[in-house]
Amino acid sequence: MLPAGCAAGFAYGIVMDRQGWFFAASRVMGRVFTRYVAHIFLLVVFTAQVGLSAARLDASLYLDEQHLDPFAAEPWRALLEALLLRYQPSFLNILPLHIVVLALGARCVDVVIMGAQFSRFPRANADVDRYRDALRLLASRGEAGFFPRFDIMRAWAEAGTVDVERAPRASRTAEIDKLNDCLARALGAFILDGAQEARR
Repeated sequence: MLPAGCAAGFAYGIVMDRQGWFFAASRVMGRVFTRYVAHIFLLVVFTAQVGLSAARLDASLYLDEQHLDPFAAEPWRALLEALLLRYQPSFLNILPLHIVVLALGARCVDVVIMGAQFSRFPRANADVDRYRDALRLLASRGEAGFFPRFDIMRAWAEAGTVDVERAPRASRTAEIDKLNDCLARALGAFILDGAQEARR
């Protein structure tokens, strides 16, 4: 995400300097549309591939691991949420973030850098703390806010408030909805606190 953001800032910053904000914003929005179409195509291919593997191998666990079980339970709702970029399966959530950040940059809106989503699995394979620290450093250098989503989600999971990974399969969709609602409220409060602090 960081190299893509730096490259976009460099490329569209030159366009803005040479041709003005309107041309740069229109180029960014064209890129946003291209990324959105590519993401939807990738989502369809990914979902079909994992669904086919789960069916052929009789292993519905694949759907759970990739957070595709809403497609099995309520496919129309999962597809609608995916088209609105409100629901994303595992490994596909970085592209919608890039789309949103690019669109915000085109409108010259302040940016909030959001930490990684909490999961027990990446901690076994990656140094999550170094990644989180790098995001915090980036936020402080660019005068952007840093929303510690990983820490918040981990605290909720440890307290038993919201834990998608340990929720029973039958209630997983409801738990995801609860998580999204809680995150939206926490992020909204974070943004409002930042706006009030900026007014002082």
